[in-house]
Amino acid sequence: MKWQNLNDTWVWHGDFLDGNFPIGRLKVIVGNCTFTDTQVQIPDNLIVTGNLDFKKSELLGHRMPVNLTVMGNIKLDIAYRFGFKAKVFGDYLFHKDGMFYEKVVDLKDPDTCYVFGERLASIHNSYSLTTRYSNAEIALATKESTYTNKGANPQIVVAGRHNKIDDKGYGRVRIASTGDEAIISSNNTAVICGVGAGTKVKAGKGSWITLAEWKGDKIVCVRTRQVDGINIKADTFYQLKDGEFYES
Repeated sequence: MKWQNLNDTWVWHGDFLDGNFPIGRLKVIVGNCTFTDTQVQIPDNLIVTGNLDFKKSELLGHRMPVNLTVMGNIKLDIAYRFGFKAKVFGDYLFHKDGMFYEKVVDLKDPDTCYVFGERLASIHNSYSLTTRYSNAEIALATKESTYTNKGANPQIVVAGRHNKIDDKGYGRVRIASTGDEAIISSNNTAVICGVGAGTKVKAGKGSWITLAEWKGDKIVCVRTRQVDGINIKADTFYQLKDGEFYES
């Protein structure tokens, strides 16, 4: 099995294991791609039609690949010291021995990279992430990060302070945030629960919002209100203060 050059597109048919990449404009692996116990220099303009699996591999150098597309899943079994960018139509899997690694996803421009998988579990700080998949189940433990949903029927749970959650999708939207100073917005009819101190929420008409009020380490009030367009306005941020919703 070897690379074939088809009009300046290099194609590998079958599973690819620890091989070298040719010099060319576009590389396509029609199968799965696996790296084991080796330093890896991922080339630019690579498409993997199956899964991309790193087994105890380490990215070589500081440079990230440009235009990496994976139609299946990406599985990362070791920490990367630098960021990782890709268009992924499957799931991100980057958990090993009960430990998550930082900067697996490091997206300075959320419009350049999307996760299309149904499920994403991540522990990272200070990054931006966009998903565009229907029925996505998202669990994030992070701080000072931005998450944007553009798919249908998301279920989103976020822990950590100073996070921004922006729902621009559609369908049944369910969002829960436990961290302090969260900013949550949805342009849909949603059910949103923000129980961290100082959390503010806005949502579309017909939504239900739950907020909590804290005095130091003590919770003093939890209230739920519906966005009826009159007492609680649509597309307007609210916080809980002195037991009441107020515009912020």
